[in-house]
Amino acid sequence: MELGSTLIAAVLVAICVLPLWLISRNRKRAEKRILQSLADIASQHNNNKIVQQDLCGDLAIGLTENDQAVVFFKQGKEQVTTEYIPLAEVQSCKIIHVSRTTDNKSGNNKVTDKLDLVFSFIDAKKPEVVLPFYDTQEHLQLIGELQLIQQWAKMVNDRLRTVPTKVKVS
Repeated sequence: MELGSTLIAAVLVAICVLPLWLISRNRKRAEKRILQSLADIASQHNNNKIVQQDLCGDLAIGLTENDQAVVFFKQGKEQVTTEYIPLAEVQSCKIIHVSRTTDNKSGNNKVTDKLDLVFSFIDAKKPEVVLPFYDTQEHLQLIGELQLIQQWAKMVNDRLRTVPTKVKVS
């Protein structure tokens, strides 16, 4: 009787724990794959290495050695976005926050529809680079993208004040 109860308890525990373990394992594998993709992008450009990085959901952003460049990777539902942005060529970095206000019983709510980090270059002929952090078309909820984009905009703008720039020769 006790052996049967013990077996049933062990099976029930396994049924409860196994899915959680599998979810955790798959998430860690996905994170590792995203961070490896970020490192691969950096290594394709003068064999740079990532010295600072952040991961949020399906995106990763990093800074290469000696503050040379920002590296970005995002695995979207339909496309993969990769960027390597040399900071010596960047004039400014800003956040584009698209939102709307909705009315409900408890009052007005501000809903974020899109978050982009936009890089403008010293060479005005070079188009701006837009790094998509969040879009309601891909995800229903923010999971830290707002804090991450604010952190990186501040960090990049602080670095732009200290990184020697490539002066455009006319």
